[in-house]
Amino acid sequence: MEEAAPHQFLSRFRIGSDAVTGLPDRRQFERFLRAPPFQSADSDHAAALILLDLDGFRAINLTHGYACGDAVLAGIGDRLRHSVGNSGFVARFGGDEFVVFCEAPFPDGSAQALARSVFESVSDPVRARHATVNLTCSAGWAFTEGEALGPLDLQARAEIALDAAKRAGRNHLVGYEHGMQAASQARTDLEEDLRAAIAADRIEVWFQPKMDAQSRRCTSLEALARWRRGDGGLVPPDDFIALAESAGLIDELGMQVLRKACRAVKPWLERGLVDHVAVNVSPKQLEKDEIVPVIAGLLAAEAFDPSALQIEITESLLVEPIDAAARRLNALHSLGLTIALDDFGTGCSNLAALKSLPLDVIKIDRVFVTGLAADPDDRLLVRSTIDLAHGLGLKTVGEGVENEDQAEQLRLLGCDELQGFLFAPAMPADECEAWLLARANEASGLAL
Repeated sequence: MEEAAPHQFLSRFRIGSDAVTGLPDRRQFERFLRAPPFQSADSDHAAALILLDLDGFRAINLTHGYACGDAVLAGIGDRLRHSVGNSGFVARFGGDEFVVFCEAPFPDGSAQALARSVFESVSDPVRARHATVNLTCSAGWAFTEGEALGPLDLQARAEIALDAAKRAGRNHLVGYEHGMQAASQARTDLEEDLRAAIAADRIEVWFQPKMDAQSRRCTSLEALARWRRGDGGLVPPDDFIALAESAGLIDELGMQVLRKACRAVKPWLERGLVDHVAVNVSPKQLEKDEIVPVIAGLLAAEAFDPSALQIEITESLLVEPIDAAARRLNALHSLGLTIALDDFGTGCSNLAALKSLPLDVIKIDRVFVTGLAADPDDRLLVRSTIDLAHGLGLKTVGEGVENEDQAEQLRLLGCDELQGFLFAPAMPADECEAWLLARANEASGLAL
């Protein structure tokens, strides 16, 4: 029996069951991959597979309604079909995810060019019902490259590349490279270990002091999460915090840190060793209304004075739509908490957003403090930030203070508080308590 031509074979699977886009769904696509001639690996069989995930699609449904969201999905499906013509197969994987499969010869001459063309086809504005929607996507692609590689293995590689694209941020296209699989497995192992550590309540909380710029008295502490993996080594916070966010663990991690911080600091507050403690809250946590009653309930359970708790948020929050986050922060502020904006100056801040947030403190990022003594531009930026903050009735904290020159410059510029290795690194709770007691005894001796 004569074998069907490729386009005839593809046409058998193109009648889709997805009601929104008219495309095949995930089940149909995977049945397609298992059908001859794709079920066996063949080093002479060149094929490319591209996975796409629309960035921030949930916001379209929330802003314009689900009917508009469905129209956008249908429009993207049409674009993807057009980008591959009769040479490829397009399916909707579900939600806002699509897949494109294409055999050589590729419409754009190479697998890489095809992936780029498919990726860019999403970026043009989509006219849907009464709205014009601007979209980007994250995409990962894989190519057989002369290997004896089965189609499901090709799909697995594209999924690894898509995961890398998502971790890089919005609007990224990533091709699979050798070594990614090992890195992906290492990341999976790290995630499993982190999940187990959080479940077993093994996240440690360390504390770094903040000092009054004039008196050098310790006014407060910043609580910082530390994770000691099974081998005893500390995992860098930037690594596991980002992992917790992407793996959906940040809510539990954040509450564990807050609870332990409150329990450690409460007796220090009662003895007058510090005035308050600051705890970081991720933008991911602020995406949910539950954060307000959860924090309120935790403070009540721990009998912790809300006015002694400061929430630190990152400047990245200012470049996102912040209405919902501002509402939740205002609710937390009304409980008596204070709010600090961390890492100020490192991003493209929406300064107008400062007015809509219930801020009490702005923290000046260490990148400006480092060159303060030698760089007049850094001095100008820091002075402007301090003047802006004070004009809005906010206090300022200089981060990353490592020497006396930096501390004196910040004091002369009017900075309220200082934080950095000049005074103390982040310390486990027992070491921090010893440090606080030593400072208190020293101050008592000077008073005598």
